Amino acid sequence: MEIKIKKQPHLLLDAADLVCAYVNGIEPRYLTGDGEFCIPAEEVMKMMNTVCADLDLESSRVRLYFRGYKLDENSAGDQRMACIAYILMNSNNDDLWSFEELRKALHNSYIGTGKPYKINSFGMTGFGWDACSDERSISDELDKQAMPDALRLRLAEVLSAYHKHVDQLCDLLEPLAERLRPLMEPWIEKLQPRIEQWQAALETEEKLRDFLSRFNTNLDTTKCIYLTPQMFYPSTCQGVFTRTDVLYCSAGVGLQIGQAERENTVQSRAAALRQLANADRIEMLRLMAGKGMRPREIARKLSINPGTVFRDLNNMCQVHLLKIVPEEGGYTYVTNLDYLKRAVNHLIEYIEGGE
Repeated sequence: MEIKIKKQPHLLLDAADLVCAYVNGIEPRYLTGDGEFCIPAEEVMKMMNTVCADLDLESSRVRLYFRGYKLDENSAGDQRMACIAYILMNSNNDDLWSFEELRKALHNSYIGTGKPYKINSFGMTGFGWDACSDERSISDELDKQAMPDALRLRLAEVLSAYHKHVDQLCDLLEPLAERLRPLMEPWIEKLQPRIEQWQAALETEEKLRDFLSRFNTNLDTTKCIYLTPQMFYPSTCQGVFTRTDVLYCSAGVGLQIGQAERENTVQSRAAALRQLANADRIEMLRLMAGKGMRPREIARKLSINPGTVFRDLNNMCQVHLLKIVPEEGGYTYVTNLDYLKRAVNHLIEYIEGGE
């Protein structure tokens, strides 16, 4: 397997984090955490105030790209939200380390060619896709994914005029990222030990498998990993697949890959168990426990609306209860029983631990 780890984050993406937080009223302390590689909350506040000093919150363009949407109705208001800017910048390209390169990569990405594609997954920072031979309606593809209706409508609008919105977003973000550059440089210089720890961990098969499980995949279905450090939301991972076997992802600088973190275990596993508070989802997990199944097959067997099935499957994927298994002509979903058992056992141990 090919693994590429970038030695520094991308300033445009970091600037987008700050702007999204600023627009949606997320306090700076929620963008960081504890640890030697995490930026202190007071420094994050300085960065946010500097980057967003002249930002017009009433601008329709700012609202279009940076208005936040909750993908999980149970999520707290202080958590990272999905926004058009994150999704649009997710070009699935491993070589976009300057502003010019990112803009060019976005324009030249498969989505930008206008060729037909199908959406196979959707997450906080983008969607995974596969090329296909037949023309697909953007609206129909988005209808299969779990997201708020308001986000779906605006995303369809943006993708329908893709190149215009790429330029508008880059024009907005590039000067803000330039303001961020000198403030971020001291923290980027400290990152090398973390990058080395990640590299060493991912050379170990057991830790590599654990890392891939965060994205509902495994060694058998992944050929390449492109990993970028993210300075904000340092206890989280984000990633999407393209071409079924290439994972483009980012990892927060607070993560020690191969080692369990409090944020990753307690909060994310509690989120997984919240998905079990629904009889239909439990039946879906039971149905997929022994074999991979396609969404429409599940809908037919359980007599559930296909749109509901698509949304529930996507939500369960987001919290690692399902694995996506690429197959010829599409993909299937399989219950991630190992993760479910670990989640339940970990929370029991955590509760029994007392103080």
